[in-house]
Amino acid sequence: KFVRDTLILQIGKISVTALSLISTILVTRVLGPQQYGLYALADNLFVLFTIIDISGSTASTNTRMARAIGANDAVEAANVLAYGLQSSIVMRLIIALLLLLIGPAFAHATQGNATIGAMAVVLAIASPLDVIYAQLLLALQARRSMTAASAMQTTNQLVLTVLMIGAVLVVPQAESLVVARLLYSIITLAIILIVYTRLRTRGSFILPRLSMLAGRAISQSPRPYWRFGVANAIDKNISNQFVSLIIQLVGAFGGSLAAGYFGLAMRGVAQVTVLGVAVLENLNSAIPQAIGRGDYFNLR
Repeated sequence: KFVRDTLILQIGKISVTALSLISTILVTRVLGPQQYGLYALADNLFVLFTIIDISGSTASTNTRMARAIGANDAVEAANVLAYGLQSSIVMRLIIALLLLLIGPAFAHATQGNATIGAMAVVLAIASPLDVIYAQLLLALQARRSMTAASAMQTTNQLVLTVLMIGAVLVVPQAESLVVARLLYSIITLAIILIVYTRLRTRGSFILPRLSMLAGRAISQSPRPYWRFGVANAIDKNISNQFVSLIIQLVGAFGGSLAAGYFGLAMRGVAQVTVLGVAVLENLNSAIPQAIGRGDYFNLR
């Protein structure tokens, strides 16, 4: 199963990379490097502000839920996923509010263009929808429903590719990409809600209902889970900021044209991870499940 799941994930990753390549080539050719640079600066400004998201919801859900599934503990799995939704949504709402208050002024002070901050605000407003999508996808991966997870990742990128290309063909401006990202967040959330509802009872472990998760996300105490998430988040958040910080500095000193070229180059470099990320994603689910089952022979 591990080898089969890895191959399924790898096919999905290659498909996502191919779609991303098509989107990047067409979008940048239509927009030009300067408009693409404005979008890159807005996107990376939003990423910079995510450093305050210390919920660690991704690592917490992925590791703790897979372990609960391995132990066949339905109550713990529901609690972990509810905490992941609760913490990630709250943190993204805080980031959106912070960007709304100071984003345009910050962008004007650092880049000489308040519009960059306004675009970052829209991206932040869309991000709570993205984290709901991510948490439900993690639940499928934690159960090792890798065919469904891989299909969702490919569908996700296909929707983004179509919307971004369509947006710049209609209005070739950086703002069009921001609108496309907002529509993408709404559409992909609707898709994952349908897929999760249909697939949650399939397999050896039944995932919690959406209605149950909504209730628990409001009432769930973060006390049993937050320490694990924070410990992971602090390290990961700092490491994730380096590229965004450099792009902001390039934009501040070299302008949006330089930021566009540099952002595009870094985007290309990031695609190299497609060669090994499928194995890592599969291990992220298989290892906690083996620990939950006490299956240390196969874990080794």
